[in-house]
Amino acid sequence: MIPPPGVIGVGLLAVMLVAATAALFARDLLVAAALFGVFSFAAATWFALVGAVDVAFTEACVGGALSTILFVSAAHRTRRWLD
Repeated sequence: MIPPPGVIGVGLLAVMLVAATAALFARDLLVAAALFGVFSFAAATWFALVGAVDVAFTEACVGGALSTILFVSAAHRTRRWLD
């Protein structure tokens, strides 16, 4: 059994919770995409902390980098503000 990550893990989970909540209520699509990236990189760090390094690498590459770049480019091509 893997021991709990302690204070750093609780901090990462708090960052993930705040980023996800803020992304839900963001009125600007670019801000929501950036918050999604923050969530993904925090999740990748959490996975690495608990020992799932392969999952952490995949999350950082796909969720943190590729998806965030696609969301930001899509936000630039659309109307960014929610009416």
